[in-house]
Amino acid sequence: MSLRIVLFLAALAMIAAGASLLTQSAAMPEWTDEAKAQAVQMWDPPEEETGPAADAYNRHWVKAIKKLRTDKWPYHDAGMALIMFAASLVAGVLMLKINTMADVAALKTQGHAISIYGVGIAGWFLYWVSAILALLQGVNRSEFPPWFSSQITMIVMIACFAAVGAMILGTLAFLVLRKAPLPVSLWIWRKDMPGHDWFYTIGAGLALLIGLEVLRETYCYGHWLAIPAVFLCVYATLATRAAGIAKSA
Repeated sequence: MSLRIVLFLAALAMIAAGASLLTQSAAMPEWTDEAKAQAVQMWDPPEEETGPAADAYNRHWVKAIKKLRTDKWPYHDAGMALIMFAASLVAGVLMLKINTMADVAALKTQGHAISIYGVGIAGWFLYWVSAILALLQGVNRSEFPPWFSSQITMIVMIACFAAVGAMILGTLAFLVLRKAPLPVSLWIWRKDMPGHDWFYTIGAGLALLIGLEVLRETYCYGHWLAIPAVFLCVYATLATRAAGIAKSA
C-alpha cells in the first residue's frame, strides 16, 4: 500500500470523525439553561468602562456565561479542525505529488525564490484573516460581554500586526532567498558547513513550534481556519531553511 493511499485513508477517517462531531454538535442546544443565559446577557454594563473594577466585572460575566454553555461549540470546532486538517493534508499530497516515502525524501523547493516568498506571505495573511474571523465568530457565540465594544479596535490591531509582521518576516525571507541556488532538496544538510546548517535548522524549528501552538489554538479558540495557513507556512519555512543552507555554500 503506497504512502498516498495511507494518507488518503487517514484523511478519510478524520473527515468521518469530524462529520460525526459536527452532527452531534448540531443536535446540541447552545445553553444548559436558555433563560439563565439570556439573563446573564442582559446584565448591566460596569459602572466604569476601564480599570480594575471593570476588568473584574467582565471576568465575572465571562465565568457566569461559561457555566451555562454546553459542549456544542467545542464539538463543532473539533469536527471542523479535523475536516480542515484532512483537506489540507490531501491538498498537500496532491500538490507535492507524493506517492511513496521516496517521494517525500526527494522533495525539493520551488525553482524560484518569489514562489517560496509568495507561499509564506499567503500563509501569513491567511492566518491573520482566520484570526479576524475567529474573533467575529466569538462575538456571534456571545463569548464577549454585550457592552464590549473593542472588537473593531482588536481587528485593526490584528491587521496592523499582520502588516508589520509581513514586512519583518518578508525582509528576512528575502535576504535568505536572494540569489539562492534553487531548486534544492528540502532536506538538505551540508556536512562541510554544519554551523550554517544548525543556524537555519534551529530557526526553522522555532518557527515550526509556533505552528504547533497555532494548531492548539484551532481547538481552544475555534481557530480551525488557520490550519491551511499553517500548512503553507510550514512548507515556506522548510524551503527557506533549505535555500539558506544551499546559499551558504
